[in-house]
Amino acid sequence: MKPANPLKITEALSNCGYNVDMSQHARQRAVERSSVAPSHVLEIVTSRRAVMLPFRDANRSYHLFLDRAKMDFMIAVVAVEAGCKNNSANVVTVLTRKHFENDAGPIGKKALRTAASRVLDPVEFRRWEAAEFGPGGTRRRYRVLTYYTREDGSTGCEIFNNPPVCDHFVEEHALTNAAGHPGFWDWYAHWAARVDLPINAVVSMRIADTDKVRLNLRAPARECAWCREKKPV
Repeated sequence: MKPANPLKITEALSNCGYNVDMSQHARQRAVERSSVAPSHVLEIVTSRRAVMLPFRDANRSYHLFLDRAKMDFMIAVVAVEAGCKNNSANVVTVLTRKHFENDAGPIGKKALRTAASRVLDPVEFRRWEAAEFGPGGTRRRYRVLTYYTREDGSTGCEIFNNPPVCDHFVEEHALTNAAGHPGFWDWYAHWAARVDLPINAVVSMRIADTDKVRLNLRAPARECAWCREKKPV
């Protein structure tokens, strides 16, 4: 098993049109190892709701998802067969987290958090984080993505990390309203100027902790009591 670029894996699966089948062996392993029906495992992979792990083993890629009933992570292993008129792909087996980590080492925190966030509601997700990583065991790393039109008509993207948004504000007002946090737009203007971002060509903005969500550009400016309490008198 070797490190791999998820974009290359996505490209290979896209060449198959994400037309993925599932072997009988994989169906049996899904039944034996998880509470997720084989048909639902296949749907999770084909709908891209699984998190693609940055590893490959020959033509095999690894797709992480959370078994909500068991509260355990599973990995669907997908093989892409090339050389025919059209590439084809198959889920060839389903691994437990333990099986995978025995071969590849610990799964990254970001991948685990993203997979969990796609299944759990916000309250369940925070509870899972505390159980998985311990109190204070994870730091949310927000990033703001700005999409704009280049002069040649193509779409560009600038990513600015660590906006001034605290977790308490997000939990109270939702991540989509992060632009209402004190200091957000001053911070954004600073970084936009540093990269000479063509503001008039901006077409959309997103913000992410795990998966991207739409950034509400009209979010009302709000005070943040928690940040105010942290400031020295």
